[in-house]
Formats: sequence, structure tokens, C-alpha cells
Amino acid sequence: MCSSTKSNGRHRYTLDFYTLALVVARITRDPVADTFERTVGRLALAARLLADDRGRLPHLGDDDGGVLRPLTARCVDDVRDSLGVAAALVDRDDLRVGALPEEALWMLAHPIFAAATESRLKGEGAVAEKPARRRRQTPRTGWTSAALPETGYYVSRSGDGTHLVIDGGPHGYQNCGHAHADALSLTLTVRGLPLLIDPGTACYTSDLALRNRMRSTAMHNTVTIDRRPQSTPTGPFHWSQIAHARVERWRTNDGFDYFGGVHDGYAPLAHRRHVLAIHRDLLIVADCIAGTDAHDVAVHWHLDPRWKVEILGNRASLTSMTERVGFFAPRGSIDLLLADSESGLGWYSPVYGRVEPTRTMRVRHEDVVPFWMVSVFDLTPDNAVTDVDWAPVWAEAGTLDQSMALRISRKQSTDYFAIADVKVGARSDASVTPSWRIAEFETDAHMLFCRTGGQRQLLRLALVDGSSVRSPGRRGVQLMLPQVAPDLHLDLSGAVRIAGPAFGAQLIVNGRECGVSPERRGVPRS
Repeated sequence: MCSSTKSNGRHRYTLDFYTLALVVARITRDPVADTFERTVGRLALAARLLADDRGRLPHLGDDDGGVLRPLTARCVDDVRDSLGVAAALVDRDDLRVGALPEEALWMLAHPIFAAATESRLKGEGAVAEKPARRRRQTPRTGWTSAALPETGYYVSRSGDGTHLVIDGGPHGYQNCGHAHADALSLTLTVRGLPLLIDPGTACYTSDLALRNRMRSTAMHNTVTIDRRPQSTPTGPFHWSQIAHARVERWRTNDGFDYFGGVHDGYAPLAHRRHVLAIHRDLLIVADCIAGTDAHDVAVHWHLDPRWKVEILGNRASLTSMTERVGFFAPRGSIDLLLADSESGLGWYSPVYGRVEPTRTMRVRHEDVVPFWMVSVFDLTPDNAVTDVDWAPVWAEAGTLDQSMALRISRKQSTDYFAIADVKVGARSDASVTPSWRIAEFETDAHMLFCRTGGQRQLLRLALVDGSSVRSPGRRGVQLMLPQVAPDLHLDLSGAVRIAGPAFGAQLIVNGRECGVSPERRGVPRS
């Protein structure tokens, strides 16, 4: 469904070439038009999923800045023109972002397309959208979180325009010529404004050192170990060694999205990344480095140049003209790099042929592995995060393999986040899953997130691959499911709302049983 080259720029090229071919086939009444239409529909669907709610594609893989039809002064990241043309050709308005773009009127000027363009213009009650027009607010869309598993892109969306793209797929296609060393990297747009970016391509053959630097692991939002890349280039379009990534978990529902993946680029060491996105609220990225001996581990976060950074110990304040995001790293030292000549960090390429300064946050820690590196992004101005600390995970000796837990302090509440994997062979009874505990919450889940109020009452709960959660006391909770649920979200801040497969669940809160009916369960996000 998505270009196998692992390049958003190449994917857009492919979509534009096929839309042009479909236009010609329709005009000439070529019977191949039906085949082209199906292909355009699939390519446009993938592009729409990867684009944020303002129609911008993140720089994933190579992007040489070229466009098939430069009819207006549209930014090369803005894919609204390609989606608008495709939407009219395949009669799917949901693929379009905003009004019908001006380019669509040029591309579809033949009389055979008059009905498609005129009906859309009349329905909007306005002329075609000019590319320079700016929106004050992020447009509302019906698109939700989804995956493109064949190419390994996993997209988390929130209703406020927050957009997260995670790369958990193969390195590339054949010689991987347009791929980057970016396994398990991610990009993030917050309420319509890019925050974590892929720094881009810069060049192909004119400067091999720059070419290799821009596609290196350190230039992506992921982990390096011992200052080495996870994949090694040889020449501008080849690689001598590549990382193989594997997605272990992908869960989506109305309350949160969860991703878990691993790659072997540092074998015999393993890098596992867990990502929890609480919609409109919080992003937690937990990286586990497993193996032996001491290693220098660094997590890189490349910021859009519109953001300023103030570092205060193990935290940072990220601010733009309209937004503020809190950042916390409970382990490691945070370095802020801007146009740094020694490391090569603090640069980005907005378009092919240009390299400009930006800010990079690097969190480094050296110790004997295994250990965890965690990054917490506070995405909401309400009930702000004030501190993040490690918390113990309690379990029977020999039960768990890798585990970690955090205590996230907020102005008005406290969050607990934990990941635990049961050790192979730890189950004496295959029918019973061992349980573990963080704070007062006992569970058998792989992942647990809990939010408690000022009087320790449970306000919010999210779990992955679990069947029970219990806490003692008058304000305790007991959640029992008839079988292991892949994902479940419970919101107790108002009326009880559950998202996920909760049929047959028993829920007791504050000593009272709460009925779980289909009307109270949220619909899982596709």
C-alpha cells in the first residue's frame, strides 16, 4: 500500500505519476483506467494516513524535494494537492484535506472531469484553496490511528491534530538505496505543529560525508549505542549491514495507542522501544537496551526550528509561539545541540540542497546493560507534569524478565506507568498468568497506566495484554476480564467509559459494582 522504498518523497512521486496516468487513461478511454484507479486509491490512502491533519508528510527516508507538477508555490511537504487530485479521481472525499486545491482544477480541466470538480466546489461553497492560505485551527477529520504493516509505519492520531508516525518496518527495498538508518524512529506533530522531525536528506552524491550523516541513526529520533549507527552505508545508495526490525505489539483504541518493537542493528545487543500515546495528554517512549557489558547509549530528539528549548536538570521546557510541551528524562544527562560541528547534530534539511540549524536534544547514559532510557512528553497544558521518577515493580522472584515503572507527578494527580514481561518458563501453571505490582495496583498485564487523584482514587486506567487490575482499600478498584484483553482503556473522571474488548468484564470501583454495557464501551480504533 505504501512505497516499498521507505521514502515519503518517492511515495508521493509514485502517487502523482499514477494520477497523471489515470487522467490520460480516462480522457483516452483506455481500459487500463480501472487498474490505475485501484492503484491511485491505495497510494492515496497510504499518503493520507502518513500525512498530518494539515496535509503535511514527515520526511521519512530520502526526499529530494522534487514534485511532478509544481503549478503553485506549495511547500514540498504539503501533499494536499496530490490528495485532492486523487480524491476527485477515485471519488473519495475523505482522502482530501481541506478544500479542493487549485492544482486539481488544472489537472482535471478536461471536460470529462467537469462533474467531479464542479460538484465539489459547489458543495464547499467556495473557490479552490490557494496553497498559501493558512488555517488558524487544525481541521477536524474522521481519521484515526492505523498501521501500514507491509512497510512498517504505525500512525497514532488524536482528535486535537496530534500525529505520531513510528517506523517499525524493514530497512528498505532491494539495495535500500533511498532508506535511512532509522529503525524504531518516530516523528511527532502536536496540535498541528511539527515538534519531532526527521532532519531530511540534504544531498545524494555531491557530498558523501553529508549524505551519510543525514541518513545516520544519530540524525533520527531513535537510539544509538556506542556512537555507532544501527545500519552501515557503503556508497550513496547501498548498505553493507542493515538492521532488521520487528513489531511485537500494536494496539489502538479511543483512549490510547501502544507500540512495541525491536531491532537487531546492534546485535548481540537488542534495542526494544515501547511507545504509549495517551490521546490529547501524554507521550511516553521507553527504550530498553538488553545484553551484557557497559555501553554508551544516547536517545536523540530532533526538533522543528520553531521550538525553543530550556533545559533544567533532567527536564526541559519546549515552547513555540503558540504551544508548550514538557519533557522529562529520569535517566541520563540532557545535552542541547545547535549547529554542532563536532557531533554533526543540530542541523536539518528543509528541502533538498539546503542544510540549516535547528535544535537537537540528546539524552546520554553509560552503564552496564540491561537498562532503560525513558522520555516523557507532557502534551497538555492542563494538570501539567511536574516530575518523573523511577518506581519499583514488585513480583515473585524469577517471574519477570525485563520490567520498568515510572511515577509521574502532576499538579492535580499522579500517573503510574509500567511494563513487565513474564520470563519464559516462569509459569508453573500454564493456565495462570503471574501478576506483579506497581504502587497499590496489582495486575497481570504487559503494560499498565494508572492515574490517581489527590485522595488516591483511580481516575484513568490503560492496559495491554492483561485480564485483571486490583487495588486495596475503600477507594480501590477491581477489574476482572473473562480473558486476556489486547487493550483496554477505562475513564473514571466522569461517567464510566470503557474502550476495548470489555464484554463480560466485572468492574468494582469504590466498593460499588459498575455495569459495563455496550453503550459505555468505546469503539476500538481501527
